[in-house]
Amino acid sequence: MAEQASKHEPMPLEGMRAALLGVAENAIAASDGRLRIAFNEEDQTEEFREEAQRFIKLDGKRLGRDIELYGFMGADIMG
Repeated sequence: MAEQASKHEPMPLEGMRAALLGVAENAIAASDGRLRIAFNEEDQTEEFREEAQRFIKLDGKRLGRDIELYGFMGADIMG
C-alpha cells in the first residue's frame, strides 16, 4: 500500500508577501465562499502537490500564480 503524502504547514510571510496575503484574505472574505487560499494542492483538485505554495482558487480552480511568487516580484520591483 502506498504511503499517502501529507501537507506541510506554510511558512509565515513577511513584508510585501504578508501584505499581499492580507489583500487575498480580504478578497476571500468578500467572495461569498467562491475564493479560498489553497496550499500544497493541484491546480484543479485538492490532491497533494508538495511544490505548490499558497495560491487562490476560484470555484475550485487555480487563479494566478503562487502568492509567494507575486510577493517576490513585487518586492523586486519596489526595490
